[in-house]
Amino acid sequence: MLMGLHIMKVGESGACMKAMLEEKSATRGAGAERSVAEPPRPKPTVLLLEDDADIGEVLAVWMREQGLRPVRATTVSEASQLISDLELLGARFHGLLADYRLPDATGVRAIEEFLMAFPGCPVALMTAYHDLPVAIWAQTRGIPIFLKPLDRTSLLGWLREIAETGQPR
Repeated sequence: MLMGLHIMKVGESGACMKAMLEEKSATRGAGAERSVAEPPRPKPTVLLLEDDADIGEVLAVWMREQGLRPVRATTVSEASQLISDLELLGARFHGLLADYRLPDATGVRAIEEFLMAFPGCPVALMTAYHDLPVAIWAQTRGIPIFLKPLDRTSLLGWLREIAETGQPR
């Protein structure tokens, strides 16, 4: 035992390792032990694609307050690189919140690429522009659109569900 950590081999091959945290309890008497709770679940990671630095920073701070870990990108090509990097590492994003108008492409392109890498993952679009074809495109795919200035209440519901379950309903 090293600082409350027991590591023991399981199975004949020794390939499977089991780690069990134990903590001596002085209040239970000599030799009494209890298991320490599992570490908290990692925060869901959301790709935040916003080219306006001020809006991006405010949203990132707000997302952290909601229990999420935002990863910011300001262009579709930057977001594409982040998506590729995570795929290579075997990691994943839990959601994408993308601005519609970006310097190098639209948020629609980012959403399509994101969903190819992470099928079924929640995505949302935010925009300051009322664009009927984009609204129809999003509606037919079940993608929410949040109009700027953002209504924090409706966006909050979408973000909280990702924070709690990794998926919005």
